Amino acid sequence: MPVFTRHYIKTLAKTRASAYSLPTMAIFKTIYKCRECGATSYQPVIDRAANGALKPTGEYKCTGCRNVFASLRAWWEPRRPVEFHQDFQGSKFGGQVNATGR
Repeated sequence: MPVFTRHYIKTLAKTRASAYSLPTMAIFKTIYKCRECGATSYQPVIDRAANGALKPTGEYKCTGCRNVFASLRAWWEPRRPVEFHQDFQGSKFGGQVNATGR
């Protein structure tokens, strides 16, 4: 039976504590995340076919917000910003609108 000294036990305790206090998992940032909630995982949508078998529909469901997307690209690709034009020259009012809207 091995005999451990007090010094060995104290050193072992310090070594083990410091080994486990360091972060063991790598921290990473990904662009592949839900555009709505930021979740980093999804599931295929499964539906029952006419013959009763469960089959994938080709759509994907976010595991965070549970929204259904038509493709993986739709799940992670950011929405395009809507562009507003302040150009009323082509409107039916001819660019001039009075207070009554006529």
